[in-house]
Amino acid sequence: MADYKKIIEGLQAKLGIEFCESNFNIDGWVSNGKAYFEINTANEVIKLKIANQELTELPSEIFELESLEELSLEDLKLTEFPPAISALKHLRFLSLANNSLSNLPQFSLQNAKLESLNLLNNKFTELPIVLAELEQLKDLNISQNPLGNLPEAIGDFKQLAYLNLDSTGITELPNAFDKLLNLQELDLSNNNLTEVPPVLLQPNNLYRLYLSGNVIDLFPAELSKLDKLEFLNFGFNQLRILPPEIGNFKNLRTLSIDYNKLTALPSGFSSNINLRKLDLAGNPIKELPDELIKMSSLEELNMIGCELSEIPSEIKKMKSLLVLLLMGNKITFLPEELFKLTNLRHLELGKNGIVKVPKSIGKLTQLETLSFAEGNKISRLPVEIKNLTSLKELDLTGNQLINVPIFLLEMGMDIRYSSAPYGIILEDNPLEFPPPSVVEKGNMAIAEYFATQD
Repeated sequence: MADYKKIIEGLQAKLGIEFCESNFNIDGWVSNGKAYFEINTANEVIKLKIANQELTELPSEIFELESLEELSLEDLKLTEFPPAISALKHLRFLSLANNSLSNLPQFSLQNAKLESLNLLNNKFTELPIVLAELEQLKDLNISQNPLGNLPEAIGDFKQLAYLNLDSTGITELPNAFDKLLNLQELDLSNNNLTEVPPVLLQPNNLYRLYLSGNVIDLFPAELSKLDKLEFLNFGFNQLRILPPEIGNFKNLRTLSIDYNKLTALPSGFSSNINLRKLDLAGNPIKELPDELIKMSSLEELNMIGCELSEIPSEIKKMKSLLVLLLMGNKITFLPEELFKLTNLRHLELGKNGIVKVPKSIGKLTQLETLSFAEGNKISRLPVEIKNLTSLKELDLTGNQLINVPIFLLEMGMDIRYSSAPYGIILEDNPLEFPPPSVVEKGNMAIAEYFATQD
């Protein structure tokens, strides 16, 4: 058995970087100047990650680590696929993302155990058909490569379960794609599709489908027949209407149709009884659709940047809502019925024209984040806001508060004048009592200021 310590020391000396032993997620970020490795109970290196180095060739010592199961060589300067990788018989995960590879050699990988391969952001101009020889390969990421359209030989990748083709210049899919019967997740985002590829409208096993960032202007009714589909991202396309059949999905739980050109939802949309998360952001919808009001099981609703001018009283029927995002609309008044949504955890009302926060805000005791940031005109806060005992962030940036209410000190959160991820944020308010110079010093300084005013 090779002495891993000597091998690591040799790599460290040859590359001039520090190698750190750690239990880590190989997909995670690694800082410049360091590499990471993990050993098992038999003192064998099973994971190795080297990133952000000026390497055009790999040291041979890497391939002496015969027990490697996961190898990540990202953000290097590799222009050729290292053939010695084929000698790593236990390798299950390999990432060569962000290099300059343009082809793979025709060496045999029939005995390889490789299950996951990441070739993101290289220079491949066609799909490496040699990968079909990897009988265990289930996860292939070849996104951000200028592939153009796929060959019919894609049908040979029958073992694939996850395929990422984001930003590859695809305009269509070949008919042979229907042979990928094990495919569960497919990403076709940011391509040049003008329609949903017909081959995807046949019965299949997809449960996640990404179509965002294309130029599709028709939502095909047949898509709703994909009984196993749980997640669908159709954002950033050109949809103006949706077919009534969109209500026929049986298992859909997440639907993103943000940043299209929708003005309404069709009758029957509420029949998606399993839908839990809906993203309609950036569509020119002027009224909260009746079909949404009927969706009493919906948990997350994103309507950021629509054209809503009011929140209807019927919103009280959406009792399961946990997340409600209404930033960037034209709302000026908050109805009492909004505060009957007592399961809310996150409420986003920034960039509207809200003048008054009702006392009923105190009923939303499960809230963890609440934002009135920017574009509102709030000059006073009701004392009932201190009843929000679960609150971790209250963003009041860019309002018209002159006085900092003393009861804010009772909420157990840091009060800040500058932006921050948590606490009570009062940036860009015309504060006088106390002034920003005091508020920016924190709660203790604010408390001392109030004490001196008595």
